[in-house]
Amino acid sequence: MLSVTMTYEELVAKISCESIFDKQVLVSKDWLGHDILAGVIEAGEDRPNILITAGVHGDEPAGVLAAIKAAEALPVSANLYVLFCRDPVGYSPLEHVFSEMFEEKIQIADYNDLNTLCKNYGEIIELEELTIGIFRNICLVYKPGFEKTTSIMIAKSLSNILNTSEDLREKLDRMRVLVPSLSRKSEKLEIVSRAFYVMDGKVIDYDCLSKEIDLPENIALRDFIDSIKPSLIIDLHEGEHQGFCVIVPEGALEECKDIIDAVRKQVEAHGMGCTPPEGLKNCEVDYDLEIERVLGPGTGIARLDERLVGYANRHGISLFFSSERKRDFKERVETHIIAVHSAVHMYATLYGL
Repeated sequence: MLSVTMTYEELVAKISCESIFDKQVLVSKDWLGHDILAGVIEAGEDRPNILITAGVHGDEPAGVLAAIKAAEALPVSANLYVLFCRDPVGYSPLEHVFSEMFEEKIQIADYNDLNTLCKNYGEIIELEELTIGIFRNICLVYKPGFEKTTSIMIAKSLSNILNTSEDLREKLDRMRVLVPSLSRKSEKLEIVSRAFYVMDGKVIDYDCLSKEIDLPENIALRDFIDSIKPSLIIDLHEGEHQGFCVIVPEGALEECKDIIDAVRKQVEAHGMGCTPPEGLKNCEVDYDLEIERVLGPGTGIARLDERLVGYANRHGISLFFSSERKRDFKERVETHIIAVHSAVHMYATLYGL
C-alpha cells in the first residue's frame, strides 16, 4: 500500500512492486538524478492517449497519490499515461534531499537548521526580507517564520528583490530556487520544497513550459507531450482557495463544458465541494496564475499559455484541477480521484471510448 510518508524513491519502488502500470517510461531526470517517470496502462496503438500529471510542486502532494490511485480503476479504451511526480526532489522531505546531496545525515526542523545548513555547506546571503543559501547549482530561499507563510509569497519577495538588485540577478541567473514549505501529507507536517527557476531576472514557476525555458526537464516534458499527443490532459494541483476548482485555458471552454459539468456534480456530491464564485474572483490559484473570468462554482478561465495545461491544449482537452490545500489530506486525495474519474468517464462517453 502506498504511504503518505514515503520518499520519492520509496514511492517509485512501491509502484513497481505493485505492478500498477504495464510499463514505466523515463521522461527525464531531475537535477539530483532522480528518474521522472510516466506509468503507462496500454490499450493499443490505435487508441487515443490520456495524460494525468501531478507533483510539479513539492507542497502539493495529494495529486501524486490521487493520480496513481485513479489509474488503478479507469477501465476506458485509451492509453493512460500518468506522470505522477514532476518534481521528485520537492516531494521528499527537505532534510532527505540535502542528506542525499551531501551524503551525510542532515536534520531540518526549523529556520535555525536552515541557517546552519547554509553556513556549513554553502554561501549564505543575508537580506532584509530573505536569506539565500547557495549550493552548487541551486539556492535555498527562506525567511524567519517561513512555516506561517506560503512558498508563493516567498518567491514573490525574491522577485521584488531581483527587480532592484542587478548583482543578485546576475548571481542567481539560470539557478534553481528551492523554497522551504510545509507539506500537509499527514498529522505530522513535513518540510519539503517548492522549486522555481531564475531566468533573465525573473522568478519562474516550475510549471512553466514556455519554449524560452532552458531547464532540461522542461524541454524533455515538452518533447514527451508532443510525442504522445494526448487528447485529454488533467493536471492536479493544490491551492489556498476554498474547496475544489477547475481552470481551463482561454478559448477552450466549449469543447470541455460537459466534462467540467460532470466533474463539478460529482465533487459536490462526494468531495469537498466546489469553490464559490466569489472565492474565485481575484483568486491567485497558483504562482502568477489568476482567474481571468469566473464561470460559476468551481470553474474559471485563466491564461495558461505557458503552463503545462496551456502547452498541452494544442493536442486535446486540457484541464487544471486544484483542491484546497488546508483540507484533510485524505479528503484532498479522494476529491482528486473523484474529479479524475468523472472527467475521464465523461470524456470516454462523449468520444465513444
